[in-house]
Amino acid sequence: MMEYRRRRPPLYRLARYLRWSAVLAAILVVVFLISTAVSAVEFASGLHVTTPKSGGYEFNYTQSTGFTAAFEANVTNAGLYPLVLDLTTVAYTPQGPLVPRTTTGVVTLTPGGRATTIGFKLQIPESTLVSTEGNLLLNNTPVWGNVWFNGSYAYIYQFGFAVAANGTWGAPFENLTVVPGTPSTSSGETTVPVTVNYTNNAIFQLAGNVTIQVVDNGADCGPLVELPVDTPSHQGFREVVNLTGPSSCMVPGASVSAAFLVGPASLPLLTARFP
Repeated sequence: MMEYRRRRPPLYRLARYLRWSAVLAAILVVVFLISTAVSAVEFASGLHVTTPKSGGYEFNYTQSTGFTAAFEANVTNAGLYPLVLDLTTVAYTPQGPLVPRTTTGVVTLTPGGRATTIGFKLQIPESTLVSTEGNLLLNNTPVWGNVWFNGSYAYIYQFGFAVAANGTWGAPFENLTVVPGTPSTSSGETTVPVTVNYTNNAIFQLAGNVTIQVVDNGADCGPLVELPVDTPSHQGFREVVNLTGPSSCMVPGASVSAAFLVGPASLPLLTARFP
């Protein structure tokens, strides 16, 4: 007599499938966690940061935007999963905000050893550069700020942390002096030699023109003279320029005004009295 094997009830079979599914899911989770750990190690060991051929930074000044510092870096993700980043920063000086809150926006570092460019742009308004309280063009200034890092790794790991930083803003015209020398007179005109001296303490090369003008009782005296300057970072500048104008206004009590000219923008620096 043939015996028939009784088929398991549907609920029993369902439970068994669920158990196997749970085991398989657990295995997949473990494999994924291991792969993310390995990927993180590969990312850290293979992290490669380079700057573009231009050097990775650029400094500009316009009257509409003020001082702009743009930075770029190429970051290579050697891991297996993407890293999503969003960097935000803000900076202050003792006189108040230096850089308004600025962000890179969301940037995804793609896996597979491909380089991704991360760009960051900081803007300092003209009013901050030339404010009467601590002119940033003339004075080294302590700076502090915060950088916030927010993002995710491998789609599921979320992170966020802040880093506090402090440093010093290096003034491009540190210790600037504009010193009038002994005048000489001929045919109703007076010539005054003026010595311009400063140190570029900024992290960038200072290039542009310094304008020199004699002013007497609020009126210009003689033509404005443009003095080209091209000073590498952390180097000094010293040059003598001759200013010539009518002897009637090139007199004791007149002033020599200096400004930094960048394109159409003119940033006042200082005013020195005739001896």
